[in-house]
Amino acid sequence: MRAVSVEAGVAVAKNFGKEGEMNTKRIKEKLWWLPNFITILGVCFVFAGGLLWFFRDDFSANLIIGWWAVIIGTTGRILDLADGELARRLENESRTGKWLDPLADKIGVYFILLIFLASGVNPWILAVAAGLDYASTVLRICGISGLSARWLGKIKSLLQSFALACFPLAVLIDYPILVTIGNGLLAAAVLLAFVSVWQKSDNLANFLTCMNGVCGCLAICSAFHQDWWLTVEFLFAAGIFDVLDGIVARMLDTSDISGGKLDDSSDALSFGLAPGISIAIFSSFAWWGIAAGIIFTPAVWWRLRDFLKNGHLAPDGYFRGLPCPTGAGIVCIATVSGWSSETVAATGILTAILMVSFRIHWPKQKTLAEKILKAIPLEVFFVLIFGAVISAFLNSTVGYLWGMVVFYLASAFRPKFKPSAAT
Repeated sequence: MRAVSVEAGVAVAKNFGKEGEMNTKRIKEKLWWLPNFITILGVCFVFAGGLLWFFRDDFSANLIIGWWAVIIGTTGRILDLADGELARRLENESRTGKWLDPLADKIGVYFILLIFLASGVNPWILAVAAGLDYASTVLRICGISGLSARWLGKIKSLLQSFALACFPLAVLIDYPILVTIGNGLLAAAVLLAFVSVWQKSDNLANFLTCMNGVCGCLAICSAFHQDWWLTVEFLFAAGIFDVLDGIVARMLDTSDISGGKLDDSSDALSFGLAPGISIAIFSSFAWWGIAAGIIFTPAVWWRLRDFLKNGHLAPDGYFRGLPCPTGAGIVCIATVSGWSSETVAATGILTAILMVSFRIHWPKQKTLAEKILKAIPLEVFFVLIFGAVISAFLNSTVGYLWGMVVFYLASAFRPKFKPSAAT
């Protein structure tokens, strides 16, 4: 009789345990929305804190408002760090959460860093960090790296959070050394981001493509500083990385669709967005500059889309339309030529038209080099003549840059450089 009672008790305990597990599972299923909700709520808190900090001087009690801004913004960062852990506890790590969480984190972080530019954030560190985060996000979108955050990314995020706290505290407690500490923490986060991008890139070619995008962000930063020669140099570096990644991909036999999408994404930033923003900044955001930038950037994106879908339609060794690195270079050279902002804007629009003129074929680098080698010194003489003529109206350095540009633009219409010409 007693044995029966013990067995019955064990059975009841097992049933109770199963019911408890089922109840826990039901609760977890009902709370599927909570981690993503907290992610969005965290971003809202960060935005509220940032805006409150930005407009704090409009209030008489600006010190108190500043502290409230820090408290609200910090609450948002805590929520952002907690949403992933909550998702794991609820066993609800959804695919949506895996892309929403890092996206929300980046939006919140860079919104605050832009707000804190006036409080001492180093813009060059910010530009490199933005480029690396852009690369990291695109690597995920292209399927080259996983959606889940790695431990290196989590440490980087933590360093950024501490850095974000340093800049407002430096103002509120009047302790300027915190600005240096904050920038130091951001620099450390950038170093971790470099390592993280290298790990996610899967191969050297993809990493070089990511560096193309980083140069694009640095070009945008230098444009905001109105250092136009530096903008030219950064876009030239982006062009070098754009050439190198293709060479390395062929050498290592790592060319694939994902790498092509990554390359297009980096080109869209470096050769589309950066020159478009440069045109607008050069015009001091006049309507014609903004209009030219709006026309130029989508033209690059349209051209990249056409190259991805219809690149095979171009003759072997040629591009359909003017290649976007050349288009970006033309715009940037225009900014250092001493021209008016209206002329630079018109140059951007004309270049945009050439980039989407898909019936015109411009030679690729290898094709151009092969044809020039057959005509030396005649072709070099043409470049020198073009440069000398243009230098009569501009300074010598810019003149010879334009000489090369004019020579390349003319190559699409010269019989010996056309696809039908004998190689």
